[in-house]
Amino acid sequence: MSDPNRDGSTQSSQNSSPSRDGQTTTKENVRKKITPRAACWNHFTKFVTEEGEKRVRCNACDVTYTMESTSGSTTNLNNHLKACLKRPRGNTSNPKQS
Repeated sequence: MSDPNRDGSTQSSQNSSPSRDGQTTTKENVRKKITPRAACWNHFTKFVTEEGEKRVRCNACDVTYTMESTSGSTTNLNNHLKACLKRPRGNTSNPKQS
């Protein structure tokens, strides 16, 4: 009652499936780039200093803020925008600054 296609050795069902040991994908460790959703990011530019500190710069008045927080809080940026957008821009001279 032996099968003529077998050579006497037994095969395990575990060996019949392909192994994943040799398969590595680079997509497992790569995070998808998230598009900022807060409206304040339209008025700020992200940059990194020479020391490696993450900062943002206001596009209107060049004030910079640190962004070392991992939470991505934009409260400070929104508060700055409320005050910054109320200030006059351009060549308007202040008579008290003479």
